[in-house]
Amino acid sequence: MADDQGYYFDGSAGCDRCDAMTGFYVDKPDGPHLYCNCPVELVEADAIYELRNVTWSEHSYLVEMEDDSDNCGGATANVVPITFSADIEENFDEGLREAAEAAGWTEPEEEALWAEFTVPPDSEVHMEFMVERYAAEFHAEVWTQLPDGTEAEVGEAQGYFEKNIEIVSADGTGSSCSGNLDDELDRWMPRPGDDGGDSDDGSDFPNV
Repeated sequence: MADDQGYYFDGSAGCDRCDAMTGFYVDKPDGPHLYCNCPVELVEADAIYELRNVTWSEHSYLVEMEDDSDNCGGATANVVPITFSADIEENFDEGLREAAEAAGWTEPEEEALWAEFTVPPDSEVHMEFMVERYAAEFHAEVWTQLPDGTEAEVGEAQGYFEKNIEIVSADGTGSSCSGNLDDELDRWMPRPGDDGGDSDDGSDFPNV
């Protein structure tokens, strides 16, 4: 869509070359050949724009996040909470998000973006988390009303949206502050729909 004005080349009544040029242009277009008489309509910025046929595609993928914590010199175990943000990234052409929501799209809610892990006395722990990230891409046709009252498709609106949804798994490895621990931290995976605070067997996060 143009900032101030644009031009609509109507070659529908001309030759094949003119017909192929039919469409909206930011700069006033010349015809594709000499003596072209196809009309070029000025479209002002305040013309009526409408987004039609809004579509979107959704998918998810995993991103790896890490965290390190130490309890060097500590005499007792230390429980460390960790929270990841939704980290929303979005960019929509004007009016597209509202049009997508009107067409039925809803922003997904975060399910479990927090966890806690135990750092044994006088130890260091390295945690690796796999986080599910939601992504969606949006498209819509942009239509306008021309000066003669007819309607024409003049472009495409686009947008995207991404956010973190939940921690799906975590691995941890611990070492003493003076050397390696004998055992690797137990693995846990939050059950779908819970708060991310249980291990596979339903117990609390492991103490090591």
